[in-house]
Order: sequence, then C-alpha cells, then structure tokens
Amino acid sequence: MKLLLPIWGMSHLIFENIFQLLQIQATKATIYSEICDMKYTSFFSTIVKEQGQPHLSNDQFRRMMNIVHLESYIDALSFLQKKEGHRRYEMLIFKKHRKLVENTGNIEPKLLMEEMFRFSRI
Repeated sequence: MKLLLPIWGMSHLIFENIFQLLQIQATKATIYSEICDMKYTSFFSTIVKEQGQPHLSNDQFRRMMNIVHLESYIDALSFLQKKEGHRRYEMLIFKKHRKLVENTGNIEPKLLMEEMFRFSRI
C-alpha cells in the first residue's frame, strides 16, 4: 500500500497522527494483554512514548505499521473467537499469524527494531 502525499508538509502531520494512534493502541494493548500478547505493538509504542518518532525509512515504517495492524487484527479475531466459544476464525487467525511471522522473523521486538534501524541506514 503506497501513501501518496501531494504536499511535503502534510507528511509530518500524517506521521504525528499515526504515532498518536500507535500510543492509543499501546494503551489498549496493555488493557487487553490477557487476551493476546501484542508484544511488538507494546514495544513499538513504548519506544515512541520514550524516544519519540523513530527515524525509519519508508519501507521500514510501513513494515512497522503492518506489524501493528496484524497484531491488532489477530487480537480482535482471538477476542471474537473466545467470546463466541467456537473455532470460526481459526484459519483466518492462522493466516494472519503467518504473515506476522513473515514480517517479524519471529525475533524479539528489540532485535527487530534494531534490524529495522539497520535496514533504514542502508
């Protein structure tokens, strides 16, 4: 998914809004942590809260946002599955989890963030 920005100054506002949403998501992640372990989302939001916006390339920023989206999606489906009490969403959860593993390599969040910074410098 490509984000086209006709005016350069707007990109700063969009990034600020995205990181505000990320901070809100982190709050939700801590509230709902017993439902699903959103370790990447929690880690990314902690970084944003403590250090501000990370300086990532566009590709790595999209990767980070995709990871946050996938974790949120998996969390929502897991919540619905537990609420309804049957395995209706199991295959969809599996597919999204597989995409999450493709994006993260299933490594620890700190190592993933270091990798993203390293790829941003190249």
